[in-house]
Amino acid sequence: MSIAFANNVEEKIRSTFGETMKLPLMGPDNMPTPHYGICRTDIEGPEAWFPRTMKRGYQEHTLDDVVDICRIAAEGFGLQDDQIKVDCCWGKNGHRVSIAPTNEHRRTLARGDDSLWPRFVLRADFGFKFIASAGMFRDACSNLQMMRKVQGTTVSLRHTGGFRDHFDSTVDEFRTLAAKYDNIVEAANKLNERRVDTAEFLAQMFPPPAEASTESKISRHKKHIGQMIDRLQREQLKTGVEVSARRATPWQLANMVTGFIQHDKTRVGKPSAAERAFLALDDKTCDKAWDLAFTMSA
Repeated sequence: MSIAFANNVEEKIRSTFGETMKLPLMGPDNMPTPHYGICRTDIEGPEAWFPRTMKRGYQEHTLDDVVDICRIAAEGFGLQDDQIKVDCCWGKNGHRVSIAPTNEHRRTLARGDDSLWPRFVLRADFGFKFIASAGMFRDACSNLQMMRKVQGTTVSLRHTGGFRDHFDSTVDEFRTLAAKYDNIVEAANKLNERRVDTAEFLAQMFPPPAEASTESKISRHKKHIGQMIDRLQREQLKTGVEVSARRATPWQLANMVTGFIQHDKTRVGKPSAAERAFLALDDKTCDKAWDLAFTMSA
C-alpha cells in the first residue's frame, strides 16, 4: 500500500471518526444490566451513543478494521497516489466511507455524457453488519448510489464473537468487489435501452394523495413531482439525449428519484453533501426506484 494512502486517506478517516468504546449500560440507581452500548470518544452527551444495545460477548469493529477494509478497497481499484478520493461521515449506527477510483477505471454509458465512476462504499454499523459494496457516482446528477439487485456487488461480515477470526478469510471477498463494477455498467446500459412512460413510473413510486387529502399535502406532492421532472429534464439535456418529460429510460427515471432523495429531500439539521449521499443510500425509496426500473426494463 502506498505511503500516499497512509498519509492522506487514513489520516482523513481517523480524523473524521476518532475512537469508540463498548461500555456497560446501567439501570436506575446504577443497577447493572446485561446490556452494553457503543459510544464515541470525541464528543459527550446522549448524541455520543449509538442507538443499538448489545450483549457482553458482542465484538465491535474498530477504527483499525475500517482503515484495513479501505486499504483493501484501494488496492482492488488500483488507485494511484494522486487520485485517491475519500468521503466519510458518521451514520446513525456507525461508520460510512466511500473511496473513488482512478481515471483508468472510468466508464461511460452508451449515450452522450452520462458517465459513471465506480465507488467502494463501506457501511460499518455497530450491532448490525460490516457491509462493503461496489457502488457508483454518476456525473450527470452527482449521485452516489448502489444497485443492490446487481449480483455480487455486496459482501458482509457479521458481528459475531469471532468477528476478527473471520476477518482475514473475508478479505478475499472484499477484494473481488472492484471486478464486479462491470456488472453495474452492464445493468446500467440495460436500463438505458428503451423509454417508458414517466407518469406510470411516478404513479407507482408516489401515488397521488386521496381526494380528501389536505391542500398542503396535495401541494407538497405536486411540488415534489415537479422537482423530479425538472431534475429529469436537466439530466437529459446534460447527457445529450432527447429531452422528454413524458417518456424516459428506466435508468433516467431511477436516477431522477435517487437524485431527488439525495439532493432535494428535506433533512433534519444541515447535513453535508457526503452525509446526504449516505442518507440516500439507506433510504428505502431509492431501493424501490431501482426495483421498479428493473421491472419496467424487462
